[in-house]
Amino acid sequence: MPFVKVDGSVMPTVTLIGVVLAALLFMRRMAELTETRNVLDQGLTETARDVPKGVALYEIAGPLFFGAAQNAMSAFRTVHKDARVIVLDLSRVPAIDATGLVALEGTLADLVRTDHKVILAGPLPKPRRVFDRAELS
Repeated sequence: MPFVKVDGSVMPTVTLIGVVLAALLFMRRMAELTETRNVLDQGLTETARDVPKGVALYEIAGPLFFGAAQNAMSAFRTVHKDARVIVLDLSRVPAIDATGLVALEGTLADLVRTDHKVILAGPLPKPRRVFDRAELS
């Protein structure tokens, strides 16, 4: 059986291939689990009554890392033109990594550049620690 040297140890090629495939499947599954939605477009009339005109309420649900982050942030490319304030509900984001943080920061910068005000609402403790370390306010 052929072997590949990894970090000074010898590992069978088959094991290495298995680990890589498992990682790729994991990233794909995480991307499928994470979603972003405009809450007001979902027909939730009770919520819509409480949100002032010119405000869009988005919810991200699922972990923000790897490919999931880019998929989640793509929803903001089509922000309503009449929305001047974007409320981003992060209460259902259990984890975020550096990739997710970069995608989120890029999206926030794009929204601010197009004269939107952005409010980050309800991050859980783990993502909040990441935001604090990155000085994201």
